[in-house]
Amino acid sequence: MDKVSCAMCGGCCKHIAIQIDTPEDKEDFEDIMWYLLHDNVNVFIDDEDDWYVEFSTKCSALNDDNSCKVYETRPQICRRYDPESCVKNGEGEAEKFKFRTREDLFNYMKLRNINYLNEYMK
Repeated sequence: MDKVSCAMCGGCCKHIAIQIDTPEDKEDFEDIMWYLLHDNVNVFIDDEDDWYVEFSTKCSALNDDNSCKVYETRPQICRRYDPESCVKNGEGEAEKFKFRTREDLFNYMKLRNINYLNEYMK
């Protein structure tokens, strides 16, 4: 497989993913349901079983050709990023589960026999 260059992709510059605690109770799952009721917000579980809330939002320093307007003065988080470790260049899936809607979350809960939100899953 050919490697995908940042100029061809721009994927990581079009979202922000923040790790959240693994949900343990009804309140945690209700919080996630609330996130999913918002536009451009997803939740996913990565290949290490870590949970993230993801905001689909383009970096304001991204040019139309996916190059960076502030490359020489970009933040440290961007400098630490290794394109070789990009999920687009890796093997397998980036996420074990991705929730785009609350129904996606309900289906996951049914699959895992998590019954905190029975009133929503009728």
